[in-house]
Amino acid sequence: MKRPQDKPHDGKTTSGAHPGVSPSRGGEDVGLLDQLAEFSVSAGEYASALEYYEQILSIAERARESSGLLAGVFLKMAHCRSQTGDYDAAVRLLDTALENLPEDAPDLDRCEILNERAFALIRLGEYGEAEHCVRAVTERILDPAAAGELARAQSNYRVIAMRRGDWEAAHQSFEAALAGYRMVNDR
Repeated sequence: MKRPQDKPHDGKTTSGAHPGVSPSRGGEDVGLLDQLAEFSVSAGEYASALEYYEQILSIAERARESSGLLAGVFLKMAHCRSQTGDYDAAVRLLDTALENLPEDAPDLDRCEILNERAFALIRLGEYGEAEHCVRAVTERILDPAAAGELARAQSNYRVIAMRRGDWEAAHQSFEAALAGYRMVNDR
């Protein structure tokens, strides 16, 4: 069963090329291997996908490519390991992904790795460490002012839904507003 966070970042720029990979033959090989790996993942052939990702790593390491590309490949490999139940290997790969993630990488990239790591740690029964990952994601993403405004918007939507007689939407909005206010400790 796929989770919403199962779709790992593909490490591609909008032009379809991998960041840090020169447009020479190596970049073409990486792009083709990445497509084959993605096809293998979608077909549930995780062992084949891992082989393709290993080849990408080999090309990237020989070319001394960017650590951002390496982090993305390690994340994809960890996803494959998680899908096959090898959570220990997934955690090791995710630790390597974090080590290879550039300091200036977007918070969303770091959070994606941390969420995948939390997923694997939960399966291993390492709840304390998994909670640490989840808290790190929350701290990076949650802006208290923005979360408070989102909760307030949900509260307003609740009133609109109640006035229109849509009790289900009103209930859902109330729950969302309540959760948002709790996140920012706002009574």
